[in-house]
Amino acid sequence: MENRQNKWLLSGIIGSLLFIGLAISVSIQSNWLIAIDFKLQTLISSLVNPGLTKFFSLISITGSPVFVIGTASCLMLFFTYRHDIYSASFLGFALIGGDALAFITKEIIRRSRPTQRLVAESGFSFPSGHAIGSTILVIMIFIIIIPKIKSQRLKLITQSLAIIWLIIIIFSRVYLRAHFPSDIVGALILGVSWVSLLQFVYLNDSPLLLSKK
Repeated sequence: MENRQNKWLLSGIIGSLLFIGLAISVSIQSNWLIAIDFKLQTLISSLVNPGLTKFFSLISITGSPVFVIGTASCLMLFFTYRHDIYSASFLGFALIGGDALAFITKEIIRRSRPTQRLVAESGFSFPSGHAIGSTILVIMIFIIIIPKIKSQRLKLITQSLAIIWLIIIIFSRVYLRAHFPSDIVGALILGVSWVSLLQFVYLNDSPLLLSKK
């Protein structure tokens, strides 16, 4: 157990340092980051067509903070009904805390969104709110839902659908020019590091939480 806890802690610390480094690069508008973002945006822009734009516009809605939090709330109610306080509270803290961190970072960095957007968006760009919420939700599915599934086939299907959905969501945000690629990377790193640190805390307190189930 202790070795497992240390791995989560190390993952959280390394992720946090990487995120801080990326955030600083975004804030000072590093040339290398601008160049990478531009090249990736140019590459993805060559794929734009009306059909794909409509598809990604619709699928992007499922990654919005409102949709993700709504889905998480339903899961939390289910876990609470099953007296699984550990899973319900873990999921709630993960998503609410992750969204809060993303919002605070947006207000600090205040990065403008890309021009020529294919969808109407407001607010700042770094990190992506859609990406961090979707990332955290998928990680939580792997941590607290997958282990509860007895059927190996159903486990594989659930894992595959969750990963495919996440990939489509993060790609859609760049395709629609709602975010720079580095906004997505930042959200992924922040989401993983935040859940890792939270998992470390929950593993330490799991006996107390489990006793309340």
